Amino acid sequence: MLSYVIISLCKSSNMKGAEPMLRVKETDFMCQRCGKCCKHRGDLHLTPIDVFQISKFLGITCEEMVRKYTRLSHIHNFPQIALDVVGSQDVCIFYKRQECLIYPARPAHCYTFPFVICKDSEETQSFGTQLCDSRVKRQERILVKQYIQDSSERYEAEKELFRYVVDMLNIIDSICQDMNKCDLDQVKKLIYCDYNTEEEMEPQIRRNMEEIFCRFALS
Repeated sequence: MLSYVIISLCKSSNMKGAEPMLRVKETDFMCQRCGKCCKHRGDLHLTPIDVFQISKFLGITCEEMVRKYTRLSHIHNFPQIALDVVGSQDVCIFYKRQECLIYPARPAHCYTFPFVICKDSEETQSFGTQLCDSRVKRQERILVKQYIQDSSERYEAEKELFRYVVDMLNIIDSICQDMNKCDLDQVKKLIYCDYNTEEEMEPQIRRNMEEIFCRFALS
């Protein structure tokens, strides 16, 4: 079973040319940074890790980042947020003058593209792919894991926390279904906003996830 966040990323993708998910281990894909994957997007969903990293990079609070640069994208009753888009081509709000303004802090959905991390079990991971129509092939195939590691050093540093977050979001999703708006607003704040970017990220995320579980799942 795929994790909740990965399902939401895959199912809601409206990128032109996106294809059904395929499981892959190796790739000859080479990103040209053409920017096509930054357009025709309504599916750039964020995890709290993404929000924290973008906010820290911009030097603003997580609450301000969420307010200025995201939109609410409810999935069932879960308060999912996504990066906002602009213009008739639904261009990512951070893609300006043919470049990404937050490239070092870009979301996991971006630095893993055209792959997404799929959870098969507690012990294993595989990678799904949406084909990019701007492909330039490598001379030699490499492991998808290596491609993602080369794309961003954050993958190796954040992969365990990422697994924890999507597991907790699965649980939170199930308890959100019957919540009223007031409670959903509190959940949204705890998931995405209630962080100090001057302090270490992981303890804060774990604290907030557990607080949601204790406050709403056990009540």
